[in-house]
Amino acid sequence: MTSTQSIDPGVESLLHSADSYDGPERRASRRIPRTLEISVQPLDDKMIESGAPFFAITRDISQGGLAYLSSRRADFDKAVISVNQGIAPGIVCRICNSSVIHSCGLEEFCLTNVQFLHLYKRRKNVSSK
Repeated sequence: MTSTQSIDPGVESLLHSADSYDGPERRASRRIPRTLEISVQPLDDKMIESGAPFFAITRDISQGGLAYLSSRRADFDKAVISVNQGIAPGIVCRICNSSVIHSCGLEEFCLTNVQFLHLYKRRKNVSSK
C-alpha cells in the first residue's frame, strides 16, 4: 500500500489480529505477521485461469502458506497468488478455508488461508488444427 492510501480502522484491526493469536499453532512453521498487496487469480479444475484476478492483503505468512483478507470469498479450490510489486513469480496455492469475518451492509471482509503448492507456469495456448 502506498503512503497516500489509508486503511479503514476496521480493516486495520483485522490485520493486527494476527499478532494477538494465542491459540495452539497448527502450521508446521511459524506465522509471521506481514502485510503485502497481492493479486489472487482463481484457477479452474484444469488449472487454467478463471475469471479476473482480484486484490487482497496478506495478514500473515509462513513457509507453507499465507492468510489474506479480501472483499471476495474464495469459491474456488486453487489460485495463483502474486505479490503486486512483481518481486517473485506467482505461486499456485490450495484454498484451505475461506470465511466472512466482518460485514457491513452488503460489504464483506473475508479471511482466506492458503497452502503453497508450486511456482506457476503459464500455459501456452495451443491451437488445434
